[in-house]
Order: sequence, then C-alpha cells, then structure tokens
Amino acid sequence: MNVKNIINEINLSGVVRAYKIEKAESKMMWDDERNGRKKGDPVTQYRGFIMVQTGENQFASVRVQKIEGFYDGKPDFTTQALEQMANNEVATFVKTRSLTETPTISIYRGVKLVDNVYVKDGQEAGGLQVDLGFGSISLGEPTEEPRFRNELTISGVIKGIDEEIINDEPTGRAKVKVLMPYTYGSEKKGTQVIRAVSLTLVAGEIEDEEGLYDLGADLLDYGDELIDTSWIFYSELNGYSVETEQKPKEEDEEPAGRRFGRQRQTVETRSNFASKQEYLMVGLAELEGDNAFDEEEMNDAKRERERFIAEKIKEEEEKQGQAEAARPVPGRLSGRE
Repeated sequence: MNVKNIINEINLSGVVRAYKIEKAESKMMWDDERNGRKKGDPVTQYRGFIMVQTGENQFASVRVQKIEGFYDGKPDFTTQALEQMANNEVATFVKTRSLTETPTISIYRGVKLVDNVYVKDGQEAGGLQVDLGFGSISLGEPTEEPRFRNELTISGVIKGIDEEIINDEPTGRAKVKVLMPYTYGSEKKGTQVIRAVSLTLVAGEIEDEEGLYDLGADLLDYGDELIDTSWIFYSELNGYSVETEQKPKEEDEEPAGRRFGRQRQTVETRSNFASKQEYLMVGLAELEGDNAFDEEEMNDAKRERERFIAEKIKEEEEKQGQAEAARPVPGRLSGRE
C-alpha cells in the first residue's frame, strides 16, 4: 500500500471554547538534537484537551499530550500557549459567550485523527480521537473578525451507505461507513505497520459558491455503486449543541393546615443543552488507478488491527492468570504447610 495515499490532516481555527491543561514531569522518549536533549532527559509535559469554537454553534476537541518545545533556545509558540492554559490565563468562549471577545486560536500542522484503541476487561475500548501530536498552536488577541476553519481530510474506502434514522424517523442525511487506513510505529526503526479502522461520516445538505447542494441525497442515490471504492473525504469535526426542554415537574404545595385531596403546582420549565459530536462530510474526491486502495491490502490492514487487539486481550488474560496464581490460599500461611 502506498503510504502517500494515506491522508489524515486536521486544521482548526476560531476562538478558545474551553480547555483543561495540566503540567507533569516526564522524560524524553527520543534524542532531540536540535535542542540538545537526549532520550531519558527530564522534560515538562502538558496533558489535557483544548476545544476550539469554529463557528456560532460548532466546536472541535483536541487531546493534548505534548512535551515542551523550543525555538532558538526559547519556548516555542505552542509551549507558550500551553503554559498560559496550564496557568488558567486564557479566557474562554464558555465564559465570555462572545466570539469577538475571546482569544483566537489556530491548531494546525501534524494534528491527526488517532485510533486510541486499548483493551479493558477483556474487551476493545477507546476509540478515535483528535490528537495534537506534533501539531502547532497559535494564540491571538480577540478580534472583531475571527478566522474560522474546521477541516478534517482523510482517505479511505466506502463500506456502506445508509439513511440516517433518529427516533425512528429518517433525517434525509446519509451515514457513510468508511474503512480508514493509518500508519502505526516508526518507519526509521522498521516497526511501521498499516492498520485500518472503521468510522462513520454523515452527509446532508451543504452550501457552496453555487448555493445549497444535497450531498447526502446524491450518496444515497448511488448506494451500492460506491461500495469498495476509494476516496478522499473532506469533512468537519462537527461538535454542536442541541437545546432540549426538560419535562415539567410537579410537586406538592407547601403544607398549610388541614387540606383534602392532593394539590400540585407546576415547576417552571427549563432548557438544557446537549452536546453532539459527528464527522460531517462536505465533499469527496475519488482515488482512481494506482492511487486507489487495493482491496486485499485493506483487508490485511483491518486484520492487523484485529491481531493487535487480540494480542492485547491475551496479554491481559495472562496477567490476570499470574495474579490469581500469586494470591495466597485462604486459611494457609504463606510459605508454610
């Protein structure tokens, strides 16, 4: 499989919606010749998440696990931004509720959609996450015209197309199941492998220069014709809030002397906001000829991920077995019959 065809890029710009960044002492995992650091040297690591508000009702969350970086002997822009957040010095949209009064932020270059899969209680756990990785962060002052950018670009193979159903009602949007390949391990060390993970993109009406276009309807019309074809998918990390109304509650009136029957009063109805997350497709371009993914290679990549999970499940079972064997037998003193 041609690694160059495995596309996975994310670019975000907007204002700081929310964050939680903590500092911890860690050690270098590799030699950093540019900054004169060696593997095992103590370093500061920043951990947590950052949420970027990329529109009036759109946001994206990025996981952060990054060591401090330098440029010309001084902390680089990314480290400066993370340090300010670790010290809670950056205002957020959650508090200001104003796109023009909140610091601007860009997260770009090296940000990936990562398969954070692991095993817990003998089962596959975790899932896809947006990871800062080796990406960069740039903070700016609030502005009257924030720049909004929300781009997720991946490549993969279409494995299924179905109409989206919510509460037993069709929404008119298409749910596109995609098998996405990705690299894992180090190419330099010769440990790099290719795995493939499934994810679902949602497509509906989109607006371009020519007006409204129903991408979801088009995909549903083509249906089975697109199964097992290779594409570049242009999408958005579409986090959004939906207002939901609480069901009115009833409660007893305050007791006041003798009364008959059971009188009730209705509590004022309040609104809640529930957060939703989805990968919203806004366009796609077919990979043809030598650029298309080979079916057998994609199956091999899928099996490689399954092999990894099975190996981790086996390791967990062996550890549990060793722990059980090491437990003292009830009623018997350790080391004595």
